Amino acid sequence: MREWEDYARHQEPEKLRRWFDVMEEMLPLVEVLEQAAADAASVVPDLSDQELAEALERLMEAYSSEDNGILYEPASTSPRVHLLIRNLRKQIEELRENVKTEEEGELPLKAIIECLRVFADRVGFHRSRQVAPLINHLRRTRKLSHTGARPDSSPLIIVP
Repeated sequence: MREWEDYARHQEPEKLRRWFDVMEEMLPLVEVLEQAAADAASVVPDLSDQELAEALERLMEAYSSEDNGILYEPASTSPRVHLLIRNLRKQIEELRENVKTEEEGELPLKAIIECLRVFADRVGFHRSRQVAPLINHLRRTRKLSHTGARPDSSPLIIVP
């Protein structure tokens, strides 16, 4: 069964409705998030859904703070999660900048937060049902956008 079919059949109705809304209204942002997660997973082959969930939670906190007028740079004590946060944030910010430069207005912070929340719900769904991890699904279904290279060029040391 396809990942989205399993999700649609077994997810809570409210979360499923939000997922459909995000897929309909914010598909470019969903694509950016999924690609950024897949790229990071290519660098850290055993990246887990738990680490992805932590990164998404930190990003939701950061964008919620920004929506309230407080700039906050998310971080984690785990270098693996920190890499994921940096990669996700970088891709989101590039999309925000592209939207601005194409004179389409701005990508609303509330839309970013909602998209992150829906993505986190999908991760939680995979973890709670004990099905194949979402990060593995993204590895299989996404082409690497960085041809196997690290998604960002800053130094990185990962301690298992």
